[in-house]
Amino acid sequence: MKKLLPAVLSVILLFCSLPAAASSKESGEDFDPNKYVHHTIYLTDNGKASSPEGQKDTIDTAIEYVKSLDLTSSGYSIVEEACLAELDAYRSCGVQLESYTVLTPKRSMTYFGTYLGYDYYCDYTSVSNMRRETNGISKTAANVSDWDNWVIGIINVALCFADPLYSIPFSLISSVVSVPGPSSISYGSHNRYVEQFTNTVTRTVYKKLGSTYKRCYQDQFCFLRIKLYFCPVGSAFSSDFYDIGTLYDRKFRSNDWSIDRILRAAHVYSNHGGDIIFTVSSQSLREIWGN
Repeated sequence: MKKLLPAVLSVILLFCSLPAAASSKESGEDFDPNKYVHHTIYLTDNGKASSPEGQKDTIDTAIEYVKSLDLTSSGYSIVEEACLAELDAYRSCGVQLESYTVLTPKRSMTYFGTYLGYDYYCDYTSVSNMRRETNGISKTAANVSDWDNWVIGIINVALCFADPLYSIPFSLISSVVSVPGPSSISYGSHNRYVEQFTNTVTRTVYKKLGSTYKRCYQDQFCFLRIKLYFCPVGSAFSSDFYDIGTLYDRKFRSNDWSIDRILRAAHVYSNHGGDIIFTVSSQSLREIWGN
């Protein structure tokens, strides 16, 4: 089991899945929005709670919007297919869409590479904004000792996103809100994490088969901000929702695969009639309690 990071690193979040160096073609940083016609629908919450029903509503509404564009009749059936596959992948991610933009290109697709005699091309097919709220482990009778030890500084809470672990000492909470002691925090108290995925760009890779193009791989990059909120239960607190601050705010990619690895995966999946989709929201935040 991985050790928790020391408390001094609690707000220095180093995501191992984000390599420092990658070519613009590999990372998607060659995206130029001016090379596309943008078709946008705004899906703001309008006061609805961020419930599973609300999440489903925004995804379904975006799907209906994509279909209403009738992209097939204008020669962009592969763009429609890519967008619908992406939106369907969000159903298991617990995200709530805030806006969704379909991108139709003003020029031909970009050559991506050749593998085992087949040429592959890529294009950017959508841009979206979305958010997700995740509650940490609530205090219960079964984990009182863990919560008490966290409050008095014996252990830290590890937050895991994808592969890395990083530590949240309770001193981060107490620097914002006064906590008399462990017993002042009642059952039901928890941490809440809000992820904001901004300008989430989807790249789609196609295998050229004669005069047609078969979608076989999709990935994404975005600007990701993660905020931490402390949600205590108990008469010692004047509020049940405290903004502790931003834990993470930088560019994030769904993976760091090289062009060669993408081509190999695209080839395997396309040969078996499938495709592979990596979304930035596929990995969920989770807490690990320990010492």
